[in-house]
Amino acid sequence: MTCKEFNDRLADLFDKEVKPQAREEMEQHMSRCPECRTAYEELRTAYDMLQLSEDSQREIDEVSALIPSVVPSAKKKNKLWWAVAASVIFLLGVFVGMSNLFTASATAAPQSPVILFEKAISYVQQVGSFQMEVYARTRPQENFYALYPNEDFVKANLQLIREGNSVFYRVERAGERGRILMCNGSEQYMWIDTDTPVKAPLDYNLLGIYANILYPDRLLQRQKSAIEMNKVEAVSRSETDSTVLITVDGTEWDQNIQQLYETGNKGRHKVTIENEFSKNDGLLRSVKYWAYIDGKKILALYTGPIQYNTMLSKQAITAMPTMKKDKIKDINEAPEVKPNRLQQLQDETSEDAAKRIMAALSSGKTGNITEAFSGTEEYLPDYVKMFRGCKFSGFTKRTSEDYAGEYVYFHVQYPDGEKKLSHISLRNDNEQHIWVFDGGL
Repeated sequence: MTCKEFNDRLADLFDKEVKPQAREEMEQHMSRCPECRTAYEELRTAYDMLQLSEDSQREIDEVSALIPSVVPSAKKKNKLWWAVAASVIFLLGVFVGMSNLFTASATAAPQSPVILFEKAISYVQQVGSFQMEVYARTRPQENFYALYPNEDFVKANLQLIREGNSVFYRVERAGERGRILMCNGSEQYMWIDTDTPVKAPLDYNLLGIYANILYPDRLLQRQKSAIEMNKVEAVSRSETDSTVLITVDGTEWDQNIQQLYETGNKGRHKVTIENEFSKNDGLLRSVKYWAYIDGKKILALYTGPIQYNTMLSKQAITAMPTMKKDKIKDINEAPEVKPNRLQQLQDETSEDAAKRIMAALSSGKTGNITEAFSGTEEYLPDYVKMFRGCKFSGFTKRTSEDYAGEYVYFHVQYPDGEKKLSHISLRNDNEQHIWVFDGGL
Protein backbone atom coordinates (compact mmCIF):
# COMPACT_ATOMS: atom_id res chain seq x y z
CA MET A 1 0.00 0.00 0.00
CA THR A 2 1.28 3.47 -0.92
CA CYS A 3 0.84 6.60 1.18
CA LYS A 4 -1.61 8.00 -1.39
CA GLU A 5 -3.75 4.86 -1.19
CA PHE A 6 -3.66 5.05 2.61
CA ASN A 7 -4.77 8.70 2.66
CA ASP A 8 -7.51 8.03 0.12
CA ARG A 9 -8.90 5.31 2.39
CA LEU A 10 -8.11 6.92 5.76
CA ALA A 11 -11.75 7.48 6.72
CA ASP A 12 -12.39 3.73 6.37
CA LEU A 13 -10.50 3.11 9.61
CA PHE A 14 -13.40 4.77 11.45
CA ASP A 15 -16.11 2.79 9.63
CA LYS A 16 -17.37 -0.19 11.62
CA GLU A 17 -18.40 -1.91 8.39
CA VAL A 18 -14.95 -1.90 6.81
CA LYS A 19 -13.61 -5.36 6.03
CA PRO A 20 -11.08 -6.73 8.59
CA GLN A 21 -8.56 -7.51 5.84
CA ALA A 22 -8.64 -3.90 4.59
CA ARG A 23 -8.28 -2.57 8.14
CA GLU A 24 -5.32 -4.88 8.81
CA GLU A 25 -3.59 -3.77 5.60
CA MET A 26 -3.93 -0.12 6.55
CA GLU A 27 -2.74 -0.72 10.12
CA GLN A 28 0.33 -2.57 8.83
CA HIS A 29 1.17 0.36 6.54
CA MET A 30 0.68 2.78 9.43
CA SER A 31 3.07 0.78 11.64
CA ARG A 32 5.82 1.30 9.06
CA CYS A 33 5.06 4.88 8.04
CA PRO A 34 5.24 7.61 10.74
CA GLU A 35 3.78 10.23 8.38
CA CYS A 36 0.60 8.22 7.76
CA ARG A 37 0.34 7.31 11.42
CA THR A 38 0.50 11.04 12.29
CA ALA A 39 -2.30 11.75 9.77
CA TYR A 40 -4.40 9.00 11.38
CA GLU A 41 -3.80 10.31 14.92
CA GLU A 42 -4.73 13.85 13.91
CA LEU A 43 -7.90 12.65 12.22
CA ARG A 44 -8.65 10.48 15.24
CA THR A 45 -8.49 13.59 17.43
CA ALA A 46 -11.04 15.33 15.20
CA TYR A 47 -13.21 12.23 15.21
CA ASP A 48 -13.23 12.06 19.02
CA MET A 49 -14.22 15.71 19.13
CA LEU A 50 -17.16 15.18 16.79
CA GLN A 51 -18.73 11.85 17.79
CA LEU A 52 -22.49 12.26 17.35
CA SER A 53 -24.34 12.11 20.65
CA GLU A 54 -27.45 13.68 22.11
CA ASP A 55 -25.36 16.51 23.56
CA SER A 56 -23.36 17.24 20.39
CA GLN A 57 -25.91 16.60 17.62
CA ARG A 58 -27.41 20.08 17.87
CA GLU A 59 -23.96 21.78 17.67
CA ILE A 60 -22.96 19.82 14.57
CA ASP A 61 -26.27 20.56 12.88
CA GLU A 62 -25.59 24.27 13.43
CA VAL A 63 -22.11 23.94 11.88
CA SER A 64 -23.59 22.04 8.94
CA ALA A 65 -26.07 24.83 8.34
CA LEU A 66 -23.17 27.31 8.11
CA ILE A 67 -21.33 25.26 5.48
CA PRO A 68 -24.00 23.46 3.40
CA SER A 69 -21.79 23.34 0.30
CA VAL A 70 -19.13 21.39 2.18
CA VAL A 71 -21.40 19.15 4.31
CA PRO A 72 -24.72 18.20 2.63
CA SER A 73 -26.23 16.85 5.86
CA ALA A 74 -24.79 16.26 9.32
CA LYS A 75 -27.23 13.37 9.71
CA LYS A 76 -25.40 11.46 6.98
CA LYS A 77 -22.98 9.82 9.35
CA ASN A 78 -20.23 7.24 8.77
CA LYS A 79 -18.69 8.16 5.39
CA LEU A 80 -19.30 11.91 5.72
CA TRP A 81 -18.26 12.54 9.33
CA TRP A 82 -14.73 13.44 8.30
CA ALA A 83 -15.95 16.34 6.16
CA VAL A 84 -17.63 17.80 9.23
CA ALA A 85 -14.40 17.36 11.19
CA ALA A 86 -12.38 19.12 8.51
CA SER A 87 -14.84 21.99 8.34
CA VAL A 88 -15.00 22.50 12.10
CA ILE A 89 -11.23 22.45 12.36
CA PHE A 90 -11.03 25.02 9.60
CA LEU A 91 -13.66 27.28 11.19
CA LEU A 92 -12.00 27.09 14.60
CA GLY A 93 -8.64 27.98 13.09
CA VAL A 94 -7.01 24.79 14.36
CA PHE A 95 -4.69 23.48 11.67
CA VAL A 96 -3.05 20.24 12.82
CA GLY A 97 -1.31 19.11 9.69
CA MET A 98 -4.33 17.59 7.89
CA SER A 99 -3.37 19.12 4.57
CA ASN A 100 -4.41 15.91 2.81
CA LEU A 101 -8.06 16.85 3.54
CA PHE A 102 -7.90 20.21 1.73
CA THR A 103 -7.38 21.01 -1.92
CA ALA A 104 -6.13 24.53 -1.14
CA SER A 105 -2.74 24.94 0.49
CA ALA A 106 -2.54 26.41 4.01
CA THR A 107 0.34 28.56 5.26
CA ALA A 108 1.26 28.64 8.95
CA ALA A 109 3.39 31.27 10.63
CA PRO A 110 7.02 30.14 11.07
CA GLN A 111 7.71 28.71 14.50
CA SER A 112 10.58 30.04 16.58
CA PRO A 113 13.61 27.71 16.92
CA VAL A 114 12.89 27.24 20.64
CA ILE A 115 9.30 26.09 19.99
CA LEU A 116 10.48 23.86 17.16
CA PHE A 117 13.11 22.31 19.45
CA GLU A 118 10.55 21.82 22.23
CA LYS A 119 8.17 19.95 19.95
CA ALA A 120 10.94 17.87 18.38
CA ILE A 121 12.24 16.90 21.85
CA SER A 122 8.78 15.75 22.84
CA TYR A 123 8.28 13.79 19.61
CA VAL A 124 11.68 12.08 19.78
CA GLN A 125 11.09 10.99 23.38
CA GLN A 126 7.90 9.22 22.34
CA VAL A 127 9.25 7.09 19.50
CA GLY A 128 9.86 3.40 20.19
CA SER A 129 12.86 2.86 17.95
CA PHE A 130 15.12 4.53 15.43
CA GLN A 131 18.26 3.94 13.41
CA MET A 132 20.72 6.02 11.43
CA GLU A 133 24.18 6.11 9.91
CA VAL A 134 26.69 8.53 11.45
CA TYR A 135 29.86 9.65 9.67
CA ALA A 136 32.62 11.08 11.88
CA ARG A 137 36.24 12.05 11.28
CA THR A 138 37.92 9.48 13.49
CA ARG A 139 39.54 6.03 13.36
CA PRO A 140 37.59 2.76 13.30
CA GLN A 141 39.25 1.36 16.45
CA GLU A 142 39.36 4.67 18.39
CA ASN A 143 37.18 5.30 21.45
CA PHE A 144 33.86 7.05 20.93
CA TYR A 145 35.08 10.40 22.25
CA ALA A 146 37.72 11.21 19.65
CA LEU A 147 37.37 13.37 16.54
CA TYR A 148 40.35 14.00 14.26
CA PRO A 149 39.87 16.89 11.78
CA ASN A 150 42.44 15.49 9.35
CA GLU A 151 41.09 11.92 9.27
CA ASP A 152 38.63 10.52 6.72
CA PHE A 153 35.02 9.88 7.68
CA VAL A 154 34.27 6.56 9.39
CA LYS A 155 30.71 5.25 9.19
CA ALA A 156 28.92 3.93 12.27
CA ASN A 157 25.52 2.26 12.33
CA LEU A 158 23.36 3.32 15.29
CA GLN A 159 20.24 1.44 16.38
CA LEU A 160 18.03 1.97 19.45
CA ILE A 161 14.89 0.33 20.88
CA ARG A 162 12.88 1.58 23.87
CA GLU A 163 10.75 -0.84 25.88
CA GLY A 164 9.18 0.81 28.91
CA ASN A 165 12.05 2.13 31.04
CA SER A 166 14.64 -0.06 29.28
CA VAL A 167 16.83 1.05 26.38
CA PHE A 168 18.71 -1.26 23.99
CA TYR A 169 21.25 0.19 21.57
CA ARG A 170 24.16 -0.70 19.33
CA VAL A 171 26.87 1.55 17.83
CA GLU A 172 28.95 -0.37 15.30
CA ARG A 173 31.80 1.22 13.37
CA ALA A 174 32.65 0.02 9.90
CA GLY A 175 36.20 -0.77 8.80
CA GLU A 176 39.04 -2.95 9.95
CA ARG A 177 38.94 -3.46 13.72
CA GLY A 178 35.87 -1.28 13.99
CA ARG A 179 34.82 -0.60 17.57
CA ILE A 180 31.39 -1.84 18.74
CA LEU A 181 29.32 -0.68 21.71
CA MET A 182 26.17 -2.49 22.84
CA CYS A 183 23.63 -1.98 25.64
CA ASN A 184 21.32 -4.86 26.60
CA GLY A 185 19.07 -2.77 28.82
CA SER A 186 21.01 -3.37 32.04
CA GLU A 187 24.73 -3.21 31.08
CA GLN A 188 27.00 -1.92 28.34
CA TYR A 189 29.62 -3.95 26.46
CA MET A 190 32.37 -2.62 24.19
CA TRP A 191 34.84 -4.54 22.04
CA ILE A 192 36.99 -4.46 18.90
CA ASP A 193 36.65 -7.43 16.54
CA THR A 194 36.53 -10.47 18.81
CA ASP A 195 38.93 -9.04 21.40
CA THR A 196 38.00 -9.27 25.08
CA PRO A 197 34.91 -7.10 25.70
CA VAL A 198 34.74 -4.49 28.42
CA LYS A 199 31.61 -4.40 30.60
CA ALA A 200 30.31 -1.19 32.19
CA PRO A 201 27.18 -0.08 34.09
CA LEU A 202 24.52 2.03 32.38
CA ASP A 203 25.68 5.25 34.02
CA TYR A 204 29.24 4.89 32.66
CA ASN A 205 29.57 7.11 29.58
CA LEU A 206 31.14 4.96 26.89
CA LEU A 207 29.17 6.68 24.11
CA GLY A 208 31.29 9.86 24.03
CA ILE A 209 30.40 12.10 21.09
CA TYR A 210 27.73 9.64 19.96
CA ALA A 211 25.62 10.18 23.11
CA ASN A 212 23.92 13.29 21.70
CA ILE A 213 23.24 11.50 18.43
CA LEU A 214 21.93 8.29 19.97
CA TYR A 215 19.72 10.46 22.19
CA PRO A 216 18.75 13.31 19.80
CA ASP A 217 16.61 14.98 22.48
CA ARG A 218 19.82 15.75 24.42
CA LEU A 219 21.38 17.50 21.43
CA LEU A 220 18.22 19.53 20.86
CA GLN A 221 17.91 20.38 24.55
CA ARG A 222 21.50 21.68 24.66
CA GLN A 223 20.86 23.98 21.71
CA LYS A 224 17.48 25.10 23.04
CA SER A 225 19.01 26.02 26.41
CA ALA A 226 21.91 27.84 24.73
CA ILE A 227 19.47 29.91 22.64
CA GLU A 228 17.30 30.76 25.64
CA MET A 229 20.36 31.82 27.69
CA ASN A 230 21.83 33.84 24.78
CA LYS A 231 24.92 31.65 24.70
CA VAL A 232 24.97 31.30 20.92
CA GLU A 233 26.38 33.63 18.31
CA ALA A 234 23.63 33.23 15.74
CA VAL A 235 20.52 31.21 14.84
CA SER A 236 19.20 30.99 11.29
CA ARG A 237 16.19 29.33 9.69
CA SER A 238 15.44 28.18 6.16
CA GLU A 239 12.74 26.00 4.62
CA THR A 240 11.90 23.76 1.71
CA ASP A 241 8.48 22.36 0.84
CA SER A 242 8.98 19.49 3.28
CA THR A 243 11.73 20.50 5.74
CA VAL A 244 12.79 23.21 8.18
CA LEU A 245 16.51 23.85 8.69
CA ILE A 246 17.69 25.44 11.97
CA THR A 247 21.40 26.33 12.10
CA VAL A 248 22.99 27.26 15.43
CA ASP A 249 26.43 28.85 15.83
CA GLY A 250 27.98 28.39 19.26
CA THR A 251 31.18 27.42 21.06
CA GLU A 252 32.64 24.28 22.65
CA TRP A 253 35.88 23.38 24.40
CA ASP A 254 38.87 23.60 22.09
CA GLN A 255 40.60 20.32 21.25
CA ASN A 256 43.77 22.05 20.03
CA ILE A 257 46.47 20.27 22.05
CA GLN A 258 49.09 22.76 20.92
CA GLN A 259 47.20 25.62 22.57
CA LEU A 260 46.72 23.71 25.82
CA TYR A 261 50.40 22.76 25.88
CA GLU A 262 51.65 26.28 25.21
CA THR A 263 49.26 28.28 27.42
CA GLY A 264 48.14 25.77 30.04
CA ASN A 265 44.52 26.73 29.26
CA LYS A 266 41.99 24.98 27.12
CA GLY A 267 40.11 27.59 25.15
CA ARG A 268 36.87 27.37 23.24
CA HIS A 269 36.26 27.21 19.52
CA LYS A 270 33.34 27.97 17.31
CA VAL A 271 31.00 25.19 16.15
CA THR A 272 28.03 25.13 13.82
CA ILE A 273 25.19 22.61 14.18
CA GLU A 274 22.66 22.20 11.40
CA ASN A 275 19.36 20.52 12.36
CA GLU A 276 16.91 19.36 9.69
CA PHE A 277 13.29 18.76 10.73
CA SER A 278 10.44 17.37 8.64
CA LYS A 279 7.44 19.67 8.48
CA ASN A 280 4.74 17.02 8.57
CA ASP A 281 5.69 15.51 11.94
CA GLY A 282 8.29 17.85 13.48
CA LEU A 283 10.86 15.08 13.90
CA LEU A 284 14.60 15.65 13.65
CA ARG A 285 15.71 14.02 10.39
CA SER A 286 19.45 14.75 10.12
CA VAL A 287 22.31 16.60 11.82
CA LYS A 288 25.56 18.17 10.59
CA TYR A 289 28.34 19.37 12.91
CA TRP A 290 31.15 21.72 11.86
CA ALA A 291 34.20 22.67 13.93
CA TYR A 292 36.44 25.67 13.27
CA ILE A 293 40.10 24.69 13.53
CA ASP A 294 42.66 27.49 13.08
CA GLY A 295 39.91 29.58 11.49
CA LYS A 296 38.98 26.87 8.98
CA LYS A 297 35.44 25.43 8.95
CA ILE A 298 35.61 21.62 8.89
CA LEU A 299 32.67 19.23 8.68
CA ALA A 300 33.47 16.87 11.57
CA LEU A 301 30.32 14.74 11.86
CA TYR A 302 27.04 14.24 10.05
CA THR A 303 24.18 11.76 9.99
CA GLY A 304 22.25 10.08 7.24
CA PRO A 305 18.43 10.27 7.39
CA ILE A 306 17.16 9.32 10.86
CA GLN A 307 14.51 6.59 10.55
CA TYR A 308 11.95 6.40 13.35
CA ASN A 309 9.78 3.50 14.55
CA THR A 310 11.52 1.02 12.30
CA MET A 311 11.29 -2.76 12.70
CA LEU A 312 14.48 -3.59 14.62
CA SER A 313 15.60 -6.87 16.15
CA LYS A 314 16.51 -6.68 19.84
CA GLN A 315 18.37 -9.97 19.44
CA ALA A 316 20.55 -8.51 16.66
CA ILE A 317 21.18 -5.31 18.63
CA THR A 318 22.39 -7.18 21.72
CA ALA A 319 24.42 -9.88 19.91
CA MET A 320 28.00 -10.40 21.14
CA PRO A 321 31.04 -12.37 19.95
CA THR A 322 31.21 -15.97 21.15
CA MET A 323 33.56 -16.17 24.13
CA LYS A 324 33.77 -17.33 27.71
CA LYS A 325 32.19 -15.07 30.33
CA ASP A 326 35.39 -15.00 32.36
CA LYS A 327 37.05 -13.19 29.44
CA ILE A 328 34.81 -10.16 29.91
CA LYS A 329 36.53 -7.37 31.82
CA ASP A 330 34.48 -5.23 34.21
CA ILE A 331 35.58 -1.63 33.67
CA ASN A 332 35.05 -0.82 37.36
CA GLU A 333 36.98 -3.85 38.59
CA ALA A 334 40.28 -2.81 40.12
CA PRO A 335 43.35 -4.76 38.92
CA GLU A 336 45.09 -7.02 41.41
CA VAL A 337 48.18 -5.24 42.73
CA LYS A 338 50.50 -6.39 45.51
CA PRO A 339 50.61 -3.99 48.52
CA ASN A 340 54.18 -2.78 47.95
CA ARG A 341 53.51 -2.31 44.23
CA LEU A 342 50.25 -0.49 44.96
CA GLN A 343 51.98 2.01 47.24
CA GLN A 344 54.60 2.68 44.56
CA LEU A 345 51.92 3.38 41.93
CA GLN A 346 49.92 5.61 44.27
CA ASP A 347 53.00 7.74 44.97
CA GLU A 348 53.51 8.48 41.25
CA THR A 349 52.68 11.80 39.66
CA SER A 350 50.96 11.77 36.27
CA GLU A 351 54.30 12.72 34.66
CA ASP A 352 56.03 9.76 36.35
CA ALA A 353 53.30 7.40 35.13
CA ALA A 354 53.55 8.79 31.59
CA LYS A 355 57.34 8.31 31.54
CA ARG A 356 56.98 4.70 32.71
CA ILE A 357 54.27 3.92 30.14
CA MET A 358 56.12 5.44 27.19
CA ALA A 359 59.39 3.73 28.12
CA ALA A 360 57.58 0.38 28.18
CA LEU A 361 55.97 1.01 24.78
CA SER A 362 59.35 1.99 23.32
CA SER A 363 61.03 -1.19 24.55
CA GLY A 364 58.08 -3.49 23.89
CA LYS A 365 58.28 -4.81 27.46
CA THR A 366 54.81 -3.98 28.77
CA GLY A 367 54.76 -6.11 31.93
CA ASN A 368 55.06 -3.13 34.26
CA ILE A 369 52.20 -1.12 32.69
CA THR A 370 49.44 -3.76 32.74
CA GLU A 371 47.65 -1.97 35.60
CA ALA A 372 47.52 1.25 33.58
CA PHE A 373 45.88 -0.58 30.65
CA SER A 374 43.54 -2.77 32.70
CA GLY A 375 40.37 -3.10 30.65
CA THR A 376 42.00 -1.59 27.54
CA GLU A 377 44.68 -4.20 26.86
CA GLU A 378 43.72 -4.30 23.19
CA TYR A 379 45.50 -0.97 22.68
CA LEU A 380 48.92 -2.24 23.69
CA PRO A 381 50.03 -4.07 20.50
CA ASP A 382 49.16 -1.06 18.34
CA TYR A 383 50.96 1.40 20.62
CA VAL A 384 54.05 -0.80 20.90
CA LYS A 385 54.19 -0.87 17.11
CA MET A 386 53.71 2.91 16.98
CA PHE A 387 56.37 3.89 19.53
CA ARG A 388 58.95 1.08 19.42
CA GLY A 389 62.46 2.54 19.42
CA CYS A 390 61.28 6.12 20.10
CA LYS A 391 62.86 8.57 22.54
CA PHE A 392 60.82 10.90 24.76
CA SER A 393 61.50 14.18 26.55
CA GLY A 394 59.85 17.27 28.04
CA PHE A 395 57.03 15.62 29.98
CA THR A 396 54.63 18.40 31.05
CA LYS A 397 51.33 18.08 32.92
CA ARG A 398 48.24 20.07 31.91
CA THR A 399 44.76 20.12 33.45
CA SER A 400 41.45 21.36 32.10
CA GLU A 401 38.17 22.07 33.86
CA ASP A 402 36.24 19.91 31.37
CA TYR A 403 38.31 16.77 32.06
CA ALA A 404 38.46 14.70 35.27
CA GLY A 405 42.00 13.46 34.60
CA GLU A 406 45.26 15.06 33.51
CA TYR A 407 46.98 15.50 30.16
CA VAL A 408 50.71 14.82 29.99
CA TYR A 409 52.49 16.27 26.95
CA PHE A 410 55.87 15.12 25.68
CA HIS A 411 58.12 15.33 22.64
CA VAL A 412 58.66 12.18 20.57
CA GLN A 413 61.72 11.49 18.45
CA TYR A 414 61.12 8.59 16.06
CA PRO A 415 63.89 6.21 14.90
CA ASP A 416 64.00 8.01 11.52
CA GLY A 417 64.70 11.33 13.27
CA GLU A 418 61.23 12.85 12.94
CA LYS A 419 60.07 14.86 15.98
CA LYS A 420 56.57 15.75 17.10
CA LEU A 421 54.49 16.75 20.11
CA SER A 422 52.18 14.11 21.57
CA HIS A 423 50.18 13.57 24.74
CA ILE A 424 48.62 10.86 26.89
CA SER A 425 45.44 11.24 28.97
CA LEU A 426 45.60 9.70 32.45
CA ARG A 427 43.19 9.61 35.37
CA ASN A 428 43.37 8.25 38.90
CA ASP A 429 39.77 8.63 40.12
CA ASN A 430 39.51 4.86 40.64
CA GLU A 431 39.25 2.95 43.92
CA GLN A 432 43.01 2.35 44.06
CA HIS A 433 43.95 5.91 43.01
CA ILE A 434 46.53 4.79 40.46
CA TRP A 435 47.06 6.41 37.07
CA VAL A 436 45.35 4.55 34.20
CA PHE A 437 45.34 5.16 30.45
CA ASP A 438 42.33 7.16 29.23
CA GLY A 439 43.21 8.16 25.69
CA GLY A 440 45.58 10.28 23.67
CA LEU A 441 48.72 8.95 21.96
